[in-house]
Amino acid sequence: MTTNKEKKIKALFIFPPTWSTFSISTGIPQIMGYLIQNGYEDVEALDLNIKFHRYYYKKSRLKKLLEDIRKEKNRLFKDIYFDKTGKIETYNVKKSIFYTYDSYLRKIKDDKILKHAINDFSELIHKKDKSLNTLSKYANETIKINDLICISLQNSITFSPNHYITYFNNNFDKPLINYYGKIIEKILKNEYDYIGFSVNHSAQVNTAFLLSKMLKEKGYNGHISWGGTSINEEINVIKSSRRFFEEIVDSVMLGAGEVPTKELFEYIKGKRRIEDISNIMYKTEDNIIVQNQIKNQYITEFITPSYRGYDIKDYTLPENVLPIRTSTGCYWGKCTFCDYNVLTKYKSRTADDVINEIKTLIKKHKVNNFYFVDAALSPKFLDEFSRKIIEEKLEIYYFTNLRFEEVYTKEFLQRLYDSGLRCAGWGFESASPRILKLMNKGTNIETTQKILIDSHNIGISNHLYLIIAFPTETQEEFNTTIDFIYKNKERISSIAEHYFHLKKNSYIYSNLSNFGLNENRIKIVEAHKRGINSFTTNDLGIKIDLKYYEQKIELLKKEIEKNNNFSEGSFDTLLLASKYMSINKEKKNFWSKLFK
Repeated sequence: MTTNKEKKIKALFIFPPTWSTFSISTGIPQIMGYLIQNGYEDVEALDLNIKFHRYYYKKSRLKKLLEDIRKEKNRLFKDIYFDKTGKIETYNVKKSIFYTYDSYLRKIKDDKILKHAINDFSELIHKKDKSLNTLSKYANETIKINDLICISLQNSITFSPNHYITYFNNNFDKPLINYYGKIIEKILKNEYDYIGFSVNHSAQVNTAFLLSKMLKEKGYNGHISWGGTSINEEINVIKSSRRFFEEIVDSVMLGAGEVPTKELFEYIKGKRRIEDISNIMYKTEDNIIVQNQIKNQYITEFITPSYRGYDIKDYTLPENVLPIRTSTGCYWGKCTFCDYNVLTKYKSRTADDVINEIKTLIKKHKVNNFYFVDAALSPKFLDEFSRKIIEEKLEIYYFTNLRFEEVYTKEFLQRLYDSGLRCAGWGFESASPRILKLMNKGTNIETTQKILIDSHNIGISNHLYLIIAFPTETQEEFNTTIDFIYKNKERISSIAEHYFHLKKNSYIYSNLSNFGLNENRIKIVEAHKRGINSFTTNDLGIKIDLKYYEQKIELLKKEIEKNNNFSEGSFDTLLLASKYMSINKEKKNFWSKLFK
């Protein structure tokens, strides 16, 4: 492999809050590992997410917030006594919040459990804490971030260069803005040539926007680039936001980031033209936003992820869990609702490469828990992978997404368990044969039933994904899905439901009439919501009784949770919960305390 050690690029990769504190996201470590292997040694990460949680949700602050809520609880009880509660719905909402408070107040006595309480309690704190509400409100109302970075800085919005910081200095939590200010000072002192932001969730946009803006206003002259899952979902919106490129970033990265980042380094040093860098978007000197050619640039060779700058021990699960990526795209790639294979076609690493990475991570970071972040691992890969893990007697535990296919016989599932599989996320979607056919899932309910029985008996926890309100789905077909899950509730550990979204790059979008969708209605929505990439059921005019669906799902989850010590969660949470449930009673009891 050709090295570029002569190219002295100094780079910082920032992972902004707020993200889960359970385990590390895979993007930045993977990119840094690739750059280091290509001779760019001077790269590091700023895991601002975990630092933010450490600073902002420290024990003393959390206790103060809980004390404030306790006082509000007492006021509510007085209102109830004097019949001042108003609508009963308001009372019920407040009551649920205070029950949550009581639960976490008990947990706070244990420092280990406190870490989990801090993470799970964030939503309640956001409701209570004025400073975080201010940030969210300003971002959504003034900057028009529509769930993501949209920033849509239209001509009708006045946005002076100092408006953002001035607003925060006057209205935002002073200690927190000072905290970010000190971070900016340290970054500027290090004179980085390149700063990359990984934005994987809408909740991270506020901080990424703030820090990028502060860097620009404080005189940073290097190259700022944004990438991540959320960025890729809003390509059309970004393309229409010229001021985003003028005041926030120099480029946006689309798809996998390893190769484009390396080529941006070459551009910064004058070794490559920006026009020749695939998978990026930027603004030219003529104020034109350009999207370069999109290529499948997934790296299939073995890359040792670099966790330089990360403090793994600060993550909050009882045992550390690290992510592994084995492929890009989806080996099935035929589901009509999906656009997964548009930007990144399917490619898979070899089992040997992945096992070498696992061995490296075990040795370097003393971990043996992993979750695979692929859309789904292919049976072909898993067959070779599981055999080699068993042959080499590697003690690992892992979570992965799978498809309900006939190849998963009882014998195959047993071998997967023996190799360390403890929880599987299955692309279930529906129990209606007609809907499964419309989705082109390539699965059938008989095979699904058999796999659930076998995997459960073997000791694998089953996490099911389902799609609600698929085009033309009837309430009776939805109930068929619910009834199937009820029937198998003893074999299902958790479920994650998603309401149907139409994506512009999906098969459905190109064949609207085949799915009962009105093309004219979609054109009207597109004209009204400039740059929209996906459409909700409301956008599409799909009539559903939302309350009915929500009640059905809520009751279903409660039934499932009766049989488990955990409800739906992130991959890492599901993995460890499943692992503890199947190893020994002592660990199972410890884990169950976290979810009481």
